[in-house]
Amino acid sequence: MKNINDFTIKEYKEYVDILEDKDHNPFELLKLFGIENADKLKPNEFEKLYLEVLEQRVTAEPIKEFYNINGKRYKFVSQIKDINAAQYIDYQSYMKNFSDEKILSIFLLPTKKTIFNKDKVLPYNDGYDILEVQENLLNNMKMKDAYAISDFFLILSMRLTPIFQGYLEALTMENQRKKNKKVGKKTK
Repeated sequence: MKNINDFTIKEYKEYVDILEDKDHNPFELLKLFGIENADKLKPNEFEKLYLEVLEQRVTAEPIKEFYNINGKRYKFVSQIKDINAAQYIDYQSYMKNFSDEKILSIFLLPTKKTIFNKDKVLPYNDGYDILEVQENLLNNMKMKDAYAISDFFLILSMRLTPIFQGYLEALTMENQRKKNKKVGKKTK
């Protein structure tokens, strides 16, 4: 039986789509896990396998600096300060229509080998086809790796939220103080 951690992003989306349908076909779900001819199983065997499938959870792998996906090597950009304006704009756009492979394509940049056999990271959407990268990630990136990167950014955003909130509160108080100061000058 296939493990959910080894699902590609595309397979995982199919899995979620099947489970979101309250009248889903359990045979279709088992087939996604590589269990063919589930209809020929004895009821107790079928139930056991079906429950095993439903109990599986994606577990994150440790974050890597480089990911090898279907023969292509990608550098993971883990620092927000290292992304450019185009990446940020695409990130905002992709978050509206949440699409794993598109969001990941912002932070996983293709590399190519130099004449000295070192990895050269290609600039974002320059020297490669971003749609090919997204398709490669969708069809070949394992969920355990995609989940690890998602987790990384979730934890980062949870840590940054109080900082941003504090900054915004301080900015609001400063603006209110300036506004009150202007009002005070007008009444004199």
